[in-house]
Amino acid sequence: MLYIYIKTQNALVQRINFNLDSQELPQNILWIDLLHPSAAEIAFISSEFNLEFPTKEEREEIELSAKYWEDNATITINAHFLVRDLKSDEEDRNLIKLRTEIVTFATAKNILFTIRYNEFSTFEEIQARILASPKNFEDGFDIIDKMFEVRVEKDAD
Repeated sequence: MLYIYIKTQNALVQRINFNLDSQELPQNILWIDLLHPSAAEIAFISSEFNLEFPTKEEREEIELSAKYWEDNATITINAHFLVRDLKSDEEDRNLIKLRTEIVTFATAKNILFTIRYNEFSTFEEIQARILASPKNFEDGFDIIDKMFEVRVEKDAD
């Protein structure tokens, strides 16, 4: 699923559920959030913005060099987000299992691109902030800055 956040003429931010089959990309994009993206969605965004997103293997690399890289036009970050899975054992006791999920962040042309395969409260909070206070978000760099700020606050709690 592609969610696109755009800045409108009256300085509001609008969220669009983008469909590859029926739409052209809008103007004034701040953020493209690829949630559970298909290969076709990743290929479309890669082609439209001349981006090269990391493969699944590259995203899961342990080496620090695979976590952050930049060139003249883009910055790419692979960040680990903690996921809590609630499971029951044989005796119906609730157990919490922790695991990490990798989220890819990329910036190009002042747009933030995110690729993720899970829901995270950090994303929900940022989405709410963008829609409530659009003047605080001029470009994708403002969004990624606030996103990591919120994530650090949540991890500290």
